Amino acid sequence: MKENLSIIELKVKNKTELYSKFSTDNNKVVNEEVVSYIENLARKLPNKENLQIKIESEAKLIKAEQDDFKEAFRKYYKNKNAEINKNTNFFYLLSFVFLLVGMACIVGLNFLRNSNVSYVAQTILEVVSWVFIWEFVDILCFKIGINFFKRRKNNKFLKSEIVFR
Repeated sequence: MKENLSIIELKVKNKTELYSKFSTDNNKVVNEEVVSYIENLARKLPNKENLQIKIESEAKLIKAEQDDFKEAFRKYYKNKNAEINKNTNFFYLLSFVFLLVGMACIVGLNFLRNSNVSYVAQTILEVVSWVFIWEFVDILCFKIGINFFKRRKNNKFLKSEIVFR
């Protein structure tokens, strides 16, 4: 047996419980309830350990059915990672736009300070500029950081060993 191995056990009556009720033979989608069960149990396990998912089925699953589930399971997490990557790329673009707007406001503020514009207008522009710069930092450091951890969790499931018995 492998060292540092965390095991999640799952029991189903037959293969249909593993898939969404909307799945077709050509497009098998993992049942959200199965995913939720596995993810909830995985939260309690140490992060550094490898993951093994043991699925016990009352009805014997042939090798092709086992491989179909493994493929659908991996596809589920690959799709989640693709969505996270798309989201992250959008966040990079959005944070860059916020940085540019914030910097433009600061440049505009310097022009206003050299002219006869009221102190209130200058203060408003200064607050607006720092709000945009803070949003840049928030997105770049926090939202993209959260996506990093989501991708790491998904990769753990992608690398997990799935065993049927």
